[in-house]
Amino acid sequence: MNTLAKASLSVLLVCMANSASAGFGLSNLKSMASAVQGGTANSGGAVDINGFMEKASVVNQLFMESRTQLALMLADKTMVAELQGKLDTLQKTSDPKERKAQLATINTLSQSALEAANQDQAATAAALASASSESKQKAVNALTNFVIASLRATDLAPAGQSALSSLTANPTQAMSLAGKASNLKDLVVDVKGIATNSTMALTQIPSIMTKAKIPFTMPTSAATQPVDASNLLGGTGN
Repeated sequence: MNTLAKASLSVLLVCMANSASAGFGLSNLKSMASAVQGGTANSGGAVDINGFMEKASVVNQLFMESRTQLALMLADKTMVAELQGKLDTLQKTSDPKERKAQLATINTLSQSALEAANQDQAATAAALASASSESKQKAVNALTNFVIASLRATDLAPAGQSALSSLTANPTQAMSLAGKASNLKDLVVDVKGIATNSTMALTQIPSIMTKAKIPFTMPTSAATQPVDASNLLGGTGN
């Protein structure tokens, strides 16, 4: 490995070690879905890191959008009002740094709302059971996408670790991707977080649907196509 390659690789690894996760906190989700399917390794031995990042971004966006929609459907009135206010502000904001900060807040609120809904499933189910047919369908659609995002993240997570390992083994690739190190690290962490915290999507929220007597067909394959849903976050991912 020449001196330039060593230096570039060192900078890249330091960036990845020190970068913070943006939160896993995912645009037309249905049309983007096909980009998530397929492998990430190319014929030359190095992992297709750009391909992984594209797929991971789509999964992360799908996860965040569906989680936010579910939070709006399942949270109590106070949390819904707070979350909707944040979403309204996001739609009016164009500055990238401000949007990133607002998205982080929305992701935190959405996660907290679902955790609160799960803690009192009986009350959540009762409120959902009395909701309009339109609201119930929104909840079903959001949960469908939430489950699909979890399944796809589980499939994709190993490729994230392979992407990081590939950079160590391929200094030329490391040099070409040095500017993307932080984003790559964030996406690897996001996808791993979605995959390792899938209980809410695969068990807890479906349980609320059952208690509310709302029919829900659980997706079982990562290849399942997402359903059309509201674009609450403006197609902004990581």
